[in-house]
Amino acid sequence: MLYKAHEIQLLNAATSTGAGAEFNAERERGWTFFLRCAGASSGGTLKIQGKVGGTWFDIHEEVFTATADKIIYQNNGQYMAVRANLSARTDGAYSVWAIGGSSGL
Repeated sequence: MLYKAHEIQLLNAATSTGAGAEFNAERERGWTFFLRCAGASSGGTLKIQGKVGGTWFDIHEEVFTATADKIIYQNNGQYMAVRANLSARTDGAYSVWAIGGSSGL
């Protein structure tokens, strides 16, 4: 069985609150999320969300209080789509990358 990893960028240096574009994830699993907060002294809140049954659910919430990078490994389920949501922001720019994988013949 072959395993293929897919890398996507969910947010790119976001400086305003709101959700980024959703990524179809129905054939992916074993997600690793890379969160970056740059240029912050007060920070903000990033949420990683998964979509099931037409509803967005929070997979993880990370509160940043300064410039930092975080890695979140999430292998507890499968989703129809994933996205990043900058739900609160005082300062800084926020980026999120995700790597998920699929297997096949």
